[in-house]
Amino acid sequence: MKSLSILSDNWDEQDQIKYRQTCQFITDTLFALHHNIIDNLVSIDKYNDPNVMFEIIPLVSDNGTIITMTGKALSDLNTLIFTQKSKADLSRAEMEDLLTRLKNFILYTSIFLVFVSLILAFLTVRSLVVPINMMKSTLLMMSKGILPNKQMEERRDELGEMSVALNSLVTGQKKISDFALEIGRGNYNTPF
Repeated sequence: MKSLSILSDNWDEQDQIKYRQTCQFITDTLFALHHNIIDNLVSIDKYNDPNVMFEIIPLVSDNGTIITMTGKALSDLNTLIFTQKSKADLSRAEMEDLLTRLKNFILYTSIFLVFVSLILAFLTVRSLVVPINMMKSTLLMMSKGILPNKQMEERRDELGEMSVALNSLVTGQKKISDFALEIGRGNYNTPF
């Protein structure tokens, strides 16, 4: 009963009052009647005493006082049990709903983060790989003696600095190539 009393501290006020009233009824009234019967039936001889039995039988018969009071106490306790089970079931359902919502939130957040990560990876690859591949193809063309006509886009990062350097190299190589062509044509007065 102590552990139930501790649990009842968390119940609403109406249920706490009902519980206390039922416990008080059981301990003060019902147990007192039980102790009265026990005190009157202390020996086998008392069971055969008509005066004692005349007093006890009406208390414990089918519609007797103790049976009726016990039924009332059990009914009150069953009502409390039903109420608390209903509240526990409702709390459990709310908790399961919250857990389901949390799982869904985590799932959707994870999907969103994966999607954002893929977009960021794609943009990063595009912003790095495309310029690097253009530089690579420019250098490969230059290694074959072909000077590209298109200049690389100059950005404001390290790849932009490399683009500026490569554009300078291509421009310098074009000037050298143009100078060599003019010399080959016999124009020795061409400035370098």
